[in-house]
Parts: sequence; structure tokens; C-alpha cells
Amino acid sequence: MIEGIFGTILASIYTIIYSIFDKNPLKDKVKYYNNETNTKFILLIICLALYLFLSGGRNAYRVATNKIYSPMAKSLTDYCLNPLLLIYYFIFAGDFKGNEDWKYIFFIFNFILSIIIVFCALVYNELLILVCYNLEYNTHREVSIRANTKENIEMEENQDGAESDGEKDDNNSDDS
Repeated sequence: MIEGIFGTILASIYTIIYSIFDKNPLKDKVKYYNNETNTKFILLIICLALYLFLSGGRNAYRVATNKIYSPMAKSLTDYCLNPLLLIYYFIFAGDFKGNEDWKYIFFIFNFILSIIIVFCALVYNELLILVCYNLEYNTHREVSIRANTKENIEMEENQDGAESDGEKDDNNSDDS
């Protein structure tokens, strides 16, 4: 909500400043309306409304994604895209100046580094869990399992303690 308020304030300030320097800010729109047919103008209004709704949906999606996922999830998608972009630019946009042998060396070096970065990002975000050298011990899954196990043990101890207290009370009442 606060982001929307600041966006509205900044857009209003921009509109006011633009109106001060340009005495008739709508002259291009009026000229377009007078020169074009009604069908094109209606299409323009529909496209503007569609843009408004789609940009609002994109912003709502962005906010929901930030609430559900961490910024690292967004970075993960960027990391996974890097090797593909390297391949694309190597094949289609390769205007390397200098020795052609270095072109292949640079590509291989960058590609290997990007694969290592993707692997580390997958491990960091726990999409790839390494089950060696006890590296899985502090993952979300293992911590949840330990928490559930500890909670179950505590519940059983509380139930056993309550049952034994009840038995003691029954034994004490029989003695009197």
C-alpha cells in the first residue's frame, strides 16, 4: 500500500512538472484523436486499459512472490538463465576481436564458472540437497523432522507424567 501511495505521489509530481514546462501536454493526444478514426481511438483506449490491468497484475504478482519466496529465489532463476545466455551470445552475437582461440577459452571458462554458480545456488536454496558429509543436517526437511520428533517425545512424556500422577492420586486415596 505504501509503495502505491509513493508511486501515486511521484506520478503526480512528474505530471505537474511536465505540465509546467509543456503548456499543452495533451496536444499530441488531441491531434491523434482528430486525425484517426474512431475505431483506432477505441482500440487505443482498450489497449491503455489492458496495460493498466496487466501492470497492476504484474505488481501484485511481484509483491506476492516477495512475500512467499525470498529474493534468493528470484536470483536463482537469473543464475539458471546465465549458462543459456552465454551459449546464445557465443553462437549468435560473437564478435570477438582478437585471437579466435581465446574466444573459445573465454567461453569455456565462463560457462564452467556459471555452471558452478548454478550448482551452488541450487544447494543454497535447498533445491539440491547433498547427502554426504552430513551436509543435509541443517536443511529445512531435516530440521522439520527433528522438530516433529522432539515434539512427539515431549507429548509422550507429558502424557506418561499425567498418567503416573493420576495413578499416584488413586493409590493415595486408597490408603486413607
